[in-house]
Amino acid sequence: LRELDGTLTIEAGTVSAPGLAFASDLNTGIYSPSADQLGITTGGTVRLTTTTTGITSALPVDVPLGTASAPTVTFTGDLNTGIYSPGADQVAISTNGTGRLFVDSSGRVLIGTSSARTNFSIGGTGYAPQTQLEGGVLQASIVRAVSPYLGIAASNTAASGTNTGNVSFFGNDGTNFIRTAEISSEVDGTPGTNDMPGRLTFFTTADNASSPTERMRIDSSGRVGIGTAAPGNTLTVASANAVPVNIFSTQATQYLQLTTDSGGTPKAAGIFTTNDALGFFTSGSGTERARIDSSGRLLVGTSTARTNFFNSASLTTANFQLEGTDYGGRFASIISCNSSANEASCLILGHQKSGSVGGNTILASGDAIGRITYQGSDGSEFVEAAYIQAEVDGTPGANDMPGRLVFSTTADGGASPIEAMRIRNTQNVLIGTQSQYSGAHRLEVVGNASGGDQAGLFINATAAADTIGVWNKATSGNNVFLAFVTEASPSSRGTIDYNRAAGQVRYNVTSDRRLKSDIQDSGSALSILNQIKVRSYTWAETGYGVEYGFIAQELNEAAPDAVKVGDDGDEVVDTWAVDNAKLVPLLTKALQEALQKIDAMEARLSALEGV
Repeated sequence: LRELDGTLTIEAGTVSAPGLAFASDLNTGIYSPSADQLGITTGGTVRLTTTTTGITSALPVDVPLGTASAPTVTFTGDLNTGIYSPGADQVAISTNGTGRLFVDSSGRVLIGTSSARTNFSIGGTGYAPQTQLEGGVLQASIVRAVSPYLGIAASNTAASGTNTGNVSFFGNDGTNFIRTAEISSEVDGTPGTNDMPGRLTFFTTADNASSPTERMRIDSSGRVGIGTAAPGNTLTVASANAVPVNIFSTQATQYLQLTTDSGGTPKAAGIFTTNDALGFFTSGSGTERARIDSSGRLLVGTSTARTNFFNSASLTTANFQLEGTDYGGRFASIISCNSSANEASCLILGHQKSGSVGGNTILASGDAIGRITYQGSDGSEFVEAAYIQAEVDGTPGANDMPGRLVFSTTADGGASPIEAMRIRNTQNVLIGTQSQYSGAHRLEVVGNASGGDQAGLFINATAAADTIGVWNKATSGNNVFLAFVTEASPSSRGTIDYNRAAGQVRYNVTSDRRLKSDIQDSGSALSILNQIKVRSYTWAETGYGVEYGFIAQELNEAAPDAVKVGDDGDEVVDTWAVDNAKLVPLLTKALQEALQKIDAMEARLSALEGV
């Protein structure tokens, strides 16, 4: 200790021999480690050092606990911001006089609260999170110039199925925080060096359930599974709900578009819903191709169902409607591509009488089975012009359904179609009648009952070709070609047949004795024969000359049975005609009379010659 220039000075000393020490404790005192520094040592060990920038202590410093508004460690000019201890074994940081971050005695970091919550329930077991953040609208944010990360990792060795982290969401039931949902990360495959395949699994807790249940997962291949742990496609939805997927939009029309990339050009198609209708569109521009409307009708080529069929009567609409102006829009096809010769395309029209869908009740004879109807617009509604209908044609039974086809047309001015033709289960064709008159004729044609039309007209434009060909294939007996019948209860009037013995075609007029009465010899025919005028004439149409012939009107005066009477107008409408065969009995009688006279004359001549 010495005085230097009026100042009392001591040696700087060392940590083991401080410049200012105590007589009985020379290694405890004050020393100067270097210029502008002061140190305090005890037992030869530095305990506190001061410099021009601060104080460094080697031993705990016993300072006051402080408060949030007056922390123990503060900053010059900001005395309500700093570090303080809110209680035993606790440290807190306050700003502007309010506690912000707390570390409790269990090492839990609390932000925005000084009390740790220990009532989080996971599977019925209570937990206290190591870090808790409370208060404020935006609880936490991670901001980084490029790709910020929040890393959650499990320290255990990873294997397939290992849970690598969870984000859980809790709700307070009034006492505890119960887990409501969770996002879980798991290893999704066999990991290796720098290879850790993963999946995300999403859980929610059902009403009255104790823990969350898996609802969705995204596997390591990017496949999304909803309601299934094994998605097989990009999106797999498995649900026991009646409506497993519901896409909702506040727009009047809602679209679901499917897009593919073909050569760099997107191709789009999809479905939409509007006014309870389901539609289908293609071409990417939303061009509608078909829709199923709110009544369940399938509409192709139109978005509005027609309801004016059958004169807008009770049957006014159809569950399938196809419309269009081009071939594709107004044509429908069913094509079989089977290699078998008998596997043809098939359009089935059926009928059963249970009164409910899916039934199988037997039909009765006469019941309609199916109909193809043809309808044309009259300007405001569609009117039935014709139809083809299949009906039961007999008594049906197991594996037995006799049927007929009925063809009906509407006459000009008619209210509805009436039957024109039917093909029976026997393959017999009936035109103008619904039942066969007699026998099993393949074709029966019945004219109008009022006599307003004929039963048939056969036309051929080729002169050398047969207009009507009649072929009886029998190789023995007489072949009948045509039979002529009259009356409601058929009576045979004549036939055309082939007499095999004579090798000739015969034109047979009914002449059965059993069909005649009052049979007696006829009177003289000579007087009648003398009345018949035999004429020569030329046909006006062809210019063909006839040397010997009859004029029907003239013959009618002498032998009316041989004449078919026509009209008497100046214009020929109904021609007169002659049946030459009807003159044969008359000629025969006249010849017999002439022969009798010849015989009488010859007898007289013989008598005169013998005189």
